[in-house]
Amino acid sequence: MRKLNKEELKEYFVRVNDAKFRNPKWGLGRTYFNVLTAWYSDIADELRGGEFDPFFDDGKIDKFINEITE
Repeated sequence: MRKLNKEELKEYFVRVNDAKFRNPKWGLGRTYFNVLTAWYSDIADELRGGEFDPFFDDGKIDKFINEITE
């Protein structure tokens, strides 16, 4: 699976923060996953529904970040 490099990860976090502001009703895990889907759908497709998908479980966010990062 392709991973995000440091520059991509930095931009990803900017987009996550923007999405949190624009979508306050979304849970944090949902926000992280939706941003990944919008900008890096190839990576999101590989993680969807698996052990690292934080969409329904904010407790998976740390594992998720580790999994998508080089």
